[in-house]
Amino acid sequence: ITAGGIAFAPPLVRLVFGEAFADSAAVLSVLIAGAALMLAVQPVAAPFLTMRNPRLLVRIQGVALVASAVGYLVAVPVFGVLGAAVVTLLTRLGVGSVTLAWAWRHA
Repeated sequence: ITAGGIAFAPPLVRLVFGEAFADSAAVLSVLIAGAALMLAVQPVAAPFLTMRNPRLLVRIQGVALVASAVGYLVAVPVFGVLGAAVVTLLTRLGVGSVTLAWAWRHA
């Protein structure tokens, strides 16, 4: 689904929003990749919320919030909306990596 979403982002954006918004297909592709990362991590993260260590996820998300804010302040003025999408993707990658690493260590 992810690969299809990324592959069909350019024609889909053109079809729905018109040629004027064709450049936003790159942003959509990056955001689709980020969403796929989070969906892949959710089955591992969900048990932490219910029975393991919900405070850990709160701390991870808190660090991600600060990292995202700093990233947006740096990337958006230089790269615009694509920079914001890349910061979002990198933040999700970081959250997913830390969550999976912690789960692997404590499984």
